[in-house]
Amino acid sequence: MGYILALLLLILSFWVFLQRGERKILPFFIFAICLSGVSVSVYPQTIINIHVFFFLSLLLCWKSFYRSFNKTILWWLMLMMLMATTVLWLHSPNFQGPSGALRLFKTELIEKYLVICYAFFIFKNRNSLHKILTVSFYCLIVLTFFGLINLLLGHSIFVDWALEGSELNAVTQDAGGKYELAERFRVMAMHPNPFSYGFICVAMLLLFLYGKDRGSVNKLEFYTSLFCCLFGIVACGCRTIVVIAFGGFMVYYTLTRGVRKSVLFYVAGVLLIVLILSVSPSAAEKFNFFLTIFDDRSNVSGSSDLNMRSRQLAAVLLYIQNNPLYGLGKDYFYLDMDWASGNSRDAELHGMEGVYLNLLLERGFIGLFFYVLFWIVLTIKFFISRKKDYQAVAFALSVIAAYLVFAIMTGELNSTFTTLLLCGLALADIDRNETIVPKRKRKKVAVPQISKVTKDETISNSNTSI
Repeated sequence: MGYILALLLLILSFWVFLQRGERKILPFFIFAICLSGVSVSVYPQTIINIHVFFFLSLLLCWKSFYRSFNKTILWWLMLMMLMATTVLWLHSPNFQGPSGALRLFKTELIEKYLVICYAFFIFKNRNSLHKILTVSFYCLIVLTFFGLINLLLGHSIFVDWALEGSELNAVTQDAGGKYELAERFRVMAMHPNPFSYGFICVAMLLLFLYGKDRGSVNKLEFYTSLFCCLFGIVACGCRTIVVIAFGGFMVYYTLTRGVRKSVLFYVAGVLLIVLILSVSPSAAEKFNFFLTIFDDRSNVSGSSDLNMRSRQLAAVLLYIQNNPLYGLGKDYFYLDMDWASGNSRDAELHGMEGVYLNLLLERGFIGLFFYVLFWIVLTIKFFISRKKDYQAVAFALSVIAAYLVFAIMTGELNSTFTTLLLCGLALADIDRNETIVPKRKRKKVAVPQISKVTKDETISNSNTSI
């Protein structure tokens, strides 16, 4: 079965290369929702990589692709991340030489930051939100189907299929049944971990809310997708996902409905939660368990707390004390600290959580600076565009807020690709609205008026002619 999934991914990659227009990027949504965990060693990784095929297809229309964003904020953001990638390559022992530079360019730019340019280029002159939502709708149904199977069987059969034929290590071995006998059962559905499954559900929830406000999705598709997303948010068993779901929704609802209406809605929601907690003891117990995520010390098995994060930060700073600016190089944690085998050499950094920890360890304060600056500039760009298209801005800011909280609390995992893809879509919507002149600002064309001729003027003109 793993070979069939790899073949499907290969077909999608060729589809990306051959198609034009919005059809070119629709497989990206299929990949993000359903196939992000597919990895089979029988095919070379560069061949089945859908991002590389997309990038190669853009070489055929490189001039139009370049012109689409060379005068936008994306141009400066890509220059900044190219500089950051170059600095990272110069200080990464695991990526030395031209081959290392190509691998790092592929990982950091083609598969990551350039995705926002891909989406912006494809959607800039096309209103393709309806097609995106249609494809995402059917993908969500498939994703939820495998999520229900995972919930009933306690084992993710799709994850086992996806890893079939690949070289397994301590991390990927029996990945489908990793949480089957754990104290906290979690559903992975079609993703390599429950966190990625939960995040894609949050991202799709915000996308369908945006599509509903745009009038690009009907009621049946919206409420079915809402059920699928809420199922994934709850079934993944991750408290972080619940936090970012509430946070992302609050950002979107506040920016689209206004502060006054939002406050009334939130007050009603808080009163409803208080009523449920006072009536149901089991609900109160679950709520207390949820709040342990903010404890200094947590007694919950398999969970993290603020004290653990503080210890991990201290350990990272100790490791980079000899090179705090540039860190220890790309993949130091995965290769040099032997996390590839599933056990870090340093027990303090076992399961290192938080993107800032990884950035400090491998890229130092310079890499952390580039990362923070990228998201600050992108957020400011959206914020100052709120009067041009407040719905697109609300959607983008809600996705960014959900992503940043997720990355800080758990790490990036597979969330960056989806986030940049949706941000590129929002930027394209804003740019498209900038080119439309509002009716009240259109210049009126002066139409020559024919003056009325009085009776006396008519008589005088006739006498003159006589």
